Amino acid sequence: PKGRKSPVIHDLVMMGTYRLLIDQAGFKSKSKARELTIEFLFMLGLKEENDDVNNLGSKIAYLEKQGYQPKW
Repeated sequence: PKGRKSPVIHDLVMMGTYRLLIDQAGFKSKSKARELTIEFLFMLGLKEENDDVNNLGSKIAYLEKQGYQPKW
């Protein structure tokens, strides 16, 4: 397959947390939801080696734009 590759669990937790904040917690600001999601990933120790705040924010935006659907 072409395109970006990352660990499935990383994307699942990242996008699940982000969508939970947007859909259920009522976050109006997507940037605030991204910041909280990124902090949560750092706390869980699920960040990848090259991840920083800007990189993870870009990953979330990319997956959201692509209509990310988890693959179980």
